Amino acid sequence: MRLVNVTETIVLSWTKKLLEQSTNCKCKRCYLDIVALTLNSLPSMYVVSTERNALITQDSQLKADAIKQIKHAMEMVAARPHHQR
Repeated sequence: MRLVNVTETIVLSWTKKLLEQSTNCKCKRCYLDIVALTLNSLPSMYVVSTERNALITQDSQLKADAIKQIKHAMEMVAARPHHQR
């Protein structure tokens, strides 16, 4: 068994998808800054998983909130990236 943060799982997945479709920098630092900003703005939701790669039921409102926050974080990071170009 393991503890899984459903919010984190959703944010990691959707950040990758949204970055692929954007013109934002896709370096590791920018990706992690977007994830960190997003996770800090959303409530955590933990579940206990009994399977190694458990399918997590994704709450549609949580997913919608996550996507909105990811887009906001992408704008913030694009405006003030922390990496050296």
